[in-house]
Amino acid sequence: MEKLHLYLVRHCESLGNHENIFQGQLDLDISATGEKQLALLALRFRNIHSLPIIKLPELMEVDVGALSGMKLDKAFADYPVFAEKWQNSPQNCIFPEGETTAEVYDRAKKALARVKADCMGKTAVITSHGFLLRCMACEILEHDIERLSDIRIGGNTSVSEFYIGKDGSVETVRLSDKSHLPKELLGDP
Repeated sequence: MEKLHLYLVRHCESLGNHENIFQGQLDLDISATGEKQLALLALRFRNIHSLPIIKLPELMEVDVGALSGMKLDKAFADYPVFAEKWQNSPQNCIFPEGETTAEVYDRAKKALARVKADCMGKTAVITSHGFLLRCMACEILEHDIERLSDIRIGGNTSVSEFYIGKDGSVETVRLSDKSHLPKELLGDP
């Protein structure tokens, strides 16, 4: 049976990650740790060649609205209802003046459908942001946004790998693997 060999790769550490800032769609530079992570990630994928580059607007990170650029602890203190949902029921989050989790999940689902249609029988690598990839992994594994709290995609340059059959079957090879990184470069969980 024809299968899609899919990798989901979280971006390397940015200055926003390093400084514990809600970035959302802010375009911040890569940190020094991120540069090292990126070099090691490139080594991990050195044997995968000639993949087409497809830029999909659906792969943008969540629009965090009023939280954009805010330190995480301040955001959680200033928006306690959001903080509670973020921690306990992320599928119900509404980012103040930003997107809802349902909107992000829908974007992830659309991007995944396009990649499955365009790349079945091939290898595809999707590089994006943590929350978007978490939504995409939830769609791959659970097909239900209500299960989002069960899915963990963590750590900059973490790699998740799946085989997805044309019939919808899924084989998970690894989830949030960071074995290419030494302990000092692991960064956030």
